[in-house]
Amino acid sequence: MTAHIERDVMSAPQLPTPLTPLLGRQAVLAAASSLLLQPHLRLMTLTGQGGVGKTRLALALAWSVSGEFQDGATFVPLATVSDPGLVMPTIAQALQLRDDATESPQVRLSRALYGKQRLLVLDNLEQIRAAGPDLAGLLAACPGLKLLVTSRVALNLQCEQEFAVPPLDLPGHEGSADLDDIAANESVRLFVQRAKRLRPDFKVTVVNAGPIVAICHRLDGLPLALELAAGRINVLTPKAILARLDNRLTLLTGGGQDVPERQQTLRNTISWSYDLLTPHEQAFFRQLAVFVGGWTLEAAYAVIGADLEMDVLEGLAALVDHQLVRSMEQPDGTSRFGMLAAIREYAFERLMASDEHEELRQRHADYYGEFARAASQRNSTAEQKASFDLVEQDYDNLRAALDWLDESGHIEQGLQLGSALWQFWEIRGYLTEGRRRISAFLDVEESRSFPRARGTALFTLGRLCFQQGDYDAARTPLEERRALARQIGDKTREAAALTQIGHIDRIHGDYQAARACYVESLAIRRADGNPWLIALSLVSIGHLALLEGGYAEARTTLQESLMLFQESGRADDVIRSVTLLAQLATEEGQLDQARRLFAESIERAQELGYRLEIAGALSWLGQIDLDSGDLEGCRQRLAQSLVLYQELAAMPGIPRCLERFAELAYAREDPARAVRLAGRAWALQASLTTAPYPAWEARRQQLLQAARRKLTPSDYDAAWSAGMMMSLDEAIAEALSDQSAPQANEAQSSPDPVTSTVLTRRELEVLKLLVDGRSTVEIADALYISRLTARTHIRNILAKLNVPSRTAAVAYAFKQGLF
Repeated sequence: MTAHIERDVMSAPQLPTPLTPLLGRQAVLAAASSLLLQPHLRLMTLTGQGGVGKTRLALALAWSVSGEFQDGATFVPLATVSDPGLVMPTIAQALQLRDDATESPQVRLSRALYGKQRLLVLDNLEQIRAAGPDLAGLLAACPGLKLLVTSRVALNLQCEQEFAVPPLDLPGHEGSADLDDIAANESVRLFVQRAKRLRPDFKVTVVNAGPIVAICHRLDGLPLALELAAGRINVLTPKAILARLDNRLTLLTGGGQDVPERQQTLRNTISWSYDLLTPHEQAFFRQLAVFVGGWTLEAAYAVIGADLEMDVLEGLAALVDHQLVRSMEQPDGTSRFGMLAAIREYAFERLMASDEHEELRQRHADYYGEFARAASQRNSTAEQKASFDLVEQDYDNLRAALDWLDESGHIEQGLQLGSALWQFWEIRGYLTEGRRRISAFLDVEESRSFPRARGTALFTLGRLCFQQGDYDAARTPLEERRALARQIGDKTREAAALTQIGHIDRIHGDYQAARACYVESLAIRRADGNPWLIALSLVSIGHLALLEGGYAEARTTLQESLMLFQESGRADDVIRSVTLLAQLATEEGQLDQARRLFAESIERAQELGYRLEIAGALSWLGQIDLDSGDLEGCRQRLAQSLVLYQELAAMPGIPRCLERFAELAYAREDPARAVRLAGRAWALQASLTTAPYPAWEARRQQLLQAARRKLTPSDYDAAWSAGMMMSLDEAIAEALSDQSAPQANEAQSSPDPVTSTVLTRRELEVLKLLVDGRSTVEIADALYISRLTARTHIRNILAKLNVPSRTAAVAYAFKQGLF
């Protein structure tokens, strides 16, 4: 009997030969191989969500290590087995062991495999995990046996080593890599390989590269999803496929007939995992779809926990085990959870089909409304920074809450939530979106029934309009805000409106009206006695005095405002006072002091992610560099500033930045270019209906007079007309193009901390990881952010540094000595 058994095992079929090559995965394959070959390891389970490529990787892994097993490796497919008691007989059949009614399959396998050096690959074990103890017993009886298992859920055995299979690496965004780099990416290669089966001439081109990259990102690098998407290439272009990915589950069907039914559509793949859950786990899974972009344990308890038939932590653990939810450790040591986009879409479909979705979405909005309100009340530097980071992390949830409140007609609550976000919108640069969202609630007639909430929202809208240079649009809500405050006898809110209206008068050059608003607001605030509010009026008066040339008054009021802001712990307002004191030092010719104060302003703004203040300080530093003869330093500062202003759609800062570029062009002996840029700056300022500040107007006139002396009248007029006719994008492109190599006698800028301050703290962290050679996936995991967020940071870094690729960004970092 033994001889027959041994002969049967030795003649058992080996591993099946894959019909397609394994694309990419080299690093994953190497790590898994090294782990599997460790002497003490007996059972390794490849886990991952459906469609991530566990079976294909297991085959590649088995082939790569099979030479290390004297008696070979055998593949055992178990997808069709639903009874745990049939696992051992199925393994015996795969090994071609003869059936013997006198002994159990377990005993027969133990006898056949004892003394053998063999690898068994058990594919798709998640539905029959109850067979785990039998497998452990088999390993105990056969010291030379190793098991390589694929399962969406770990077997939970003491001898088990779990190995999570990640999705494929993602390509850089369009514009951040060339065509060769894009085509070499493993997600793209898989998409193209599958598309070539239908269209042999298909390849990555300049036209389709962007949509292909976006498809890979939208599908999270999930191999099955990419193959199903590419399967539509015979009827849809990549651009058309991308346009239809809002409904992934409907589009991603049509898998091959030679694959299991569960892998023929993305919906079937997720359903296979969903069906393995208990009824309580299924309910929890669909309820979690109310979150967008992830959630914390606290949020899950608050929004869902009250009605859940199981403990939230226990439920999350089960869903993580089933690869339907991902768990990530945050920098503060807490856990954050999330779902891949396709999985959440499936869960959200089920949530919307239930009778609980409206109540859940309202509880979700209630929770995030309180979350935003609490975040808005933290004022110190450390508190504000942490709060803005938390709001940024959960911003997709806050967007979803605003959408629901708008959709369901909860106008007062929508006004309150939008108003709680105004500082975040302003400081982190969501100006356009903030305007759109708060206007959606203010435009509803019912909002007039809530005067306090409406008044606060009007102030929010006015602030955001002002920051974008839309001054007429800003005045209307601010005037209504002042009237509402008077109507309800709220002096504090009236003073706030007066200050903002004063800012508009100042911008329009009506300094007398601006001072009247500031002085009236200061009187109200001094009577109230709140030092922070007093400082807000003082800093406004100081700014006005600076523009009027009253430097002594400016210094006194700005220093007092700085002291009061510091005492009040108002981190963002401290930045404003420091910046204005730096501008005062510049106007007085105290350039060293100005540099120091601007550097302090940038450092403080960087801690908060206050990009608008960073842009302004960089523009001023560019002027200082220009006046000091450091033309290359000037170019770098101005380029960083202009990119930020453009990103933020912060129009008021762009004309002055273009004028400084014009001065730089003249300094580099290109007067025609100087006149073109000055002409466009003048036209833009006129369109904003802003009055030129006296000191700035004097510099402009001096520049233009000097250019006239260098050019013929016809050349001057042609340059001015060309500048006036340029689009804003054309003007920015001309300004950002390198005007010339630095002249030999130009002062050279040396690396200093200000060089990198155009980047936010988070962007600097991302750049450091790029320098370390990390991929997008690795950066997302290291910083506990989504891949989409990581990709956005990388795109912003490339734009701000004005470099074409990740490699160039790394080279820039080394050259500047940033790390």
